[in-house]
Amino acid sequence: MANGKKKLTPKEKLFRDRYLANGFNATQAAISAGYSKKTARNIGCNLLTKVHIRESVMAQMDQYGPVAQIVLKELINIATADLADYVNVGEGGELVCKAFSELEEGKTGAVKKIKEKSMITESKDGEKIYKTSSIQYELHDKQKALDTLGKVMKLFTDRIDITSNNNELRPMHFVIVKDDPKHS
Repeated sequence: MANGKKKLTPKEKLFRDRYLANGFNATQAAISAGYSKKTARNIGCNLLTKVHIRESVMAQMDQYGPVAQIVLKELINIATADLADYVNVGEGGELVCKAFSELEEGKTGAVKKIKEKSMITESKDGEKIYKTSSIQYELHDKQKALDTLGKVMKLFTDRIDITSNNNELRPMHFVIVKDDPKHS
């Protein structure tokens, strides 16, 4: 312990680094750090309750301050994306995709994939050519972004209520009596 702070073990450091690298998924970080797959979920949660590990995670995030801010901003953009950000309703009630230039700043980052379908047909007499096209946006996983933000902001904490028959446990006091050969 340097300066009164507990040092991370090599396995705890690996957990911390994997936790930060994989989007704050404690279970996957525990598995990547070499803990058992069967107990990874519990171990990941337990590791994050340890003050020295939590402080180390926060220190690493501070070290990568600008990068962490960018990651959080992107997660927020994905988590707050709404279909209305990407489409307009046409005169006939049809949905019309907005051009990228019409999108608010940061909204393009929530787009995972764009697919355009075009069909060109010619009239039977060969006089006219018709083109129909459609554009589809696929957004990144909103639920995953919300879950990740919730974890980062510690909105989802596991709490263990230790009770016995719906009554709180009382502390027990023990007295250790030394065996005295004179009184045997």
